[in-house]
Amino acid sequence: MLSVFIACVTCLIPTYFWIVPESPRWLILQKRKTEALRILSKISKSNKKPMNFVEEIESLQNSAISLYRTTDEKLEFLELIKFFLKKRLYVFRTFILVVNW
Repeated sequence: MLSVFIACVTCLIPTYFWIVPESPRWLILQKRKTEALRILSKISKSNKKPMNFVEEIESLQNSAISLYRTTDEKLEFLELIKFFLKKRLYVFRTFILVVNW
């Protein structure tokens, strides 16, 4: 009976894509300010607090742009695997997870 319940809950996970809104910060980085404003207005209504959207959009845009500029180095997939293999503890934990699964 428990497995049926877990299977039903697992089947509901894809519906979260339609329920949970996208991040306003990500929308601003994608130059979709109107959608970000819509989500921020929903947030302010649910919190029952008025919000200055212009200042919020500017602060989100500035923080997102500064974060985007600081992550200039991009790791390739093979570099990530090499780093992972250097750490024996990660390899050991992954092995234990695979065996237990």
